[in-house]
Amino acid sequence: MKEVLAIIRRERVDATKEALLKAGFPAMHLCNVEGKGRQSGLRYAEKSGEGMEESPGIRFLPKKMLTLVVRDKDLDAAVDAIVKANQTREIGDGKIFVSPISDSMRIRTEEHGEEAL
Repeated sequence: MKEVLAIIRRERVDATKEALLKAGFPAMHLCNVEGKGRQSGLRYAEKSGEGMEESPGIRFLPKKMLTLVVRDKDLDAAVDAIVKANQTREIGDGKIFVSPISDSMRIRTEEHGEEAL
């Protein structure tokens, strides 16, 4: 099993959910996050008592973090669905991280492993 964690643009959430559902992945979690990538977030001049300072500050960008756990054999399909729904080829499209999952358990039935997905 693999955990797929994707940081995506907020306006691409609906397209991403639809793409994952169409690809056979109905279960996912979504939360609001803020961060900065290689582009270093939004730069702005900090305000002081005398006006605008010369040293810029950095403001984190609002994004969405989507996570899902998939069977090893389904990993490529899940990643492809996320990429196709989010790729504009512009800075800020996001990132996808994949991590191994050693076990899962459905609390209600106590099923383990892939059966719990």
